[in-house]
Amino acid sequence: LEQKVIFYEVKRQAKDINLDILKDKAEHFFQATGKFKKFDIGYQGLSMEDM
Repeated sequence: LEQKVIFYEVKRQAKDINLDILKDKAEHFFQATGKFKKFDIGYQGLSMEDM
């Protein structure tokens, strides 16, 4: 079993995806929960084009 966490940002338009903001949100999540810090972490953006 892989210990991997992937955070996604979903926007209607791909140009509006900002992975830096997503990383900041993920950091707040880690601070609030204290979980998943030892997991491999990934970040990905999705838009309507991906549907």
